[in-house]
Amino acid sequence: MSVTLGIDIGTTKVAAVIYDTEQRNILSCASKNTQADLDRGEWLSEQSVDKIFQALDEVMNSLETDHKKKVSAIGVTGQMHGVVLWNENETSSLITWKDRRASGHKLIAEINRVSGAEQLKDGFGITSMACLARENKLQNWTCAATIHDYLVYRICGLARPVMDPGNAASWGCFDVYNRGWDMKAIKELNIPETLLPEIVPSGAKAGCFDADYAEKWDIPEGVPVTAALGDNQASILLSSDCPENEIYLTLGTGAQLTVVVDKEDLLELEMTPAMEIRPYVEGRYIAVAAPLCGGQAFAWLADTVQCWLKELGLPELPEYELFRKLDALGVNGDSASLDVKPNFIGERHAPELTGSIDKISLDSFSLSNLAASLARGIVANMKNMISPGLLVDKKCVIGSGNAVRRLNAIQKMIEQEFNLPLVVKESKEEAACGAAILSAKVE
Repeated sequence: MSVTLGIDIGTTKVAAVIYDTEQRNILSCASKNTQADLDRGEWLSEQSVDKIFQALDEVMNSLETDHKKKVSAIGVTGQMHGVVLWNENETSSLITWKDRRASGHKLIAEINRVSGAEQLKDGFGITSMACLARENKLQNWTCAATIHDYLVYRICGLARPVMDPGNAASWGCFDVYNRGWDMKAIKELNIPETLLPEIVPSGAKAGCFDADYAEKWDIPEGVPVTAALGDNQASILLSSDCPENEIYLTLGTGAQLTVVVDKEDLLELEMTPAMEIRPYVEGRYIAVAAPLCGGQAFAWLADTVQCWLKELGLPELPEYELFRKLDALGVNGDSASLDVKPNFIGERHAPELTGSIDKISLDSFSLSNLAASLARGIVANMKNMISPGLLVDKKCVIGSGNAVRRLNAIQKMIEQEFNLPLVVKESKEEAACGAAILSAKVE
């Protein structure tokens, strides 16, 4: 039996699994909401690193001790695009993938003009650091990384952080084909080269588990730790059976629609403004459409209903009951009666976008029609962002994330929009399990 530990630092929670990679079975699992969001004002999205690590300590202490003692390798994954900076004495807050300071200050076009990259978007690590550089707020830091790369740095006691190509690509100013930083663009943005992590292959050994963390978490000291993997790639590692036949759709706080692509097919690929190419494992690539508002869009409907009830002086519904009722209405509603665009917080390729509801008539604007049309809009928004050629000859959609797993209205719309069967994997904590699977291969 090969027992490994997988850790996932998500946008709203942290999770850990102890995984039997031979039987592909979770032996122990725990998660906790971090409640790490910081109120930084308009456009900014930052989180407390201390609160994230406090939640992780609690999660690790919740895992079964007998299984922890058998761990032979550790894999780490987490929310992509974001950046945390540190020096010997202090650590910054995490600037997350949801940050919109660049477009809020109307700097995106200028940042891309200066860098020559023309692909930098809100929430990308390089974009966020370029904004900090303009405010002279980079000079005191010595290292930068994603939050999950920072975790690897800490639990291995590394001198410098390391980063795999997938995470580097999520930052921007990274050549996904040659797998190296665009140093000219980074220099033009006044980002010190010394901040950048060293690039290592996906799945490479980053270091060995540190003695202090071994004592705190009750995990064997010295076991190998792999370089952190993006949560998008990690989820696919768990879900994938036959990449040539599958489309991968994840709906959590955000959303990701993903197709695996071989390197030789990239040159013929028709790109769309919203699509990204990210490195994957074993030299392959993934084409990704990542709307900013995924499952969060359906949560918007629930929040709106609660606000209406409150304004009417009526008692609010328990959250679980409200979601259950809205989901049932969405399943039975007419999804074609309204045209809902769920771009409530813009999109990376078009920050100016807003949400909209069209085709409203005197009898179309029922709650059931709104729930159904919103579910269709969420799925259609993802599908429209990716090159149609990538969806040809696929056999099924592999669904993951809480919004897919819990909302029948979303499941129904996925099958209708793609005209393919939906396969929902029963695994919990897909990204953490994928990181655990990858760590079993470390040498």
